[in-house]
Amino acid sequence: MSLDVLRTLAFDIAQKGSAVEHCGLLLRSQGKTLIDQRVAFQGPLHPDHFRLCDQWLLEQSYAAREQGRLVAGYYHSHPQGSPLTPSSQDRTGHPFGAVVVILGLIGEPGFGREQSVGWQTFRVGDSSGPWSVLEKGNLLTRAGF
Repeated sequence: MSLDVLRTLAFDIAQKGSAVEHCGLLLRSQGKTLIDQRVAFQGPLHPDHFRLCDQWLLEQSYAAREQGRLVAGYYHSHPQGSPLTPSSQDRTGHPFGAVVVILGLIGEPGFGREQSVGWQTFRVGDSSGPWSVLEKGNLLTRAGF
């Protein structure tokens, strides 16, 4: 995944906070493997789960195809303090083979405190098999205030 997409996701999550789970699609150009764009789902967003509307998914998939792009995977945030590993709902809600990025705020906001966004990228296994970790890390987004 491109560093620009990761930075955009991290700054977006840090700016919006962790009151709800943010989610959307990850796109790549046809014939390429690098994920280089994201499309944010505007809602409704929920504090303890995410659900992408079927109509929105179809519209975004067709729009991407018209631009020579494909849906490569999904991203969503977990509430602050939650592990950046797939929940049981995550494990049953994504198609086999998809790329999934899970993000979350790390550190407590406050004056002079650094805040970062942690992330892990997974390849979805089947319901009985493990998800494989492709990448992980964290990005400093801002000093708390």
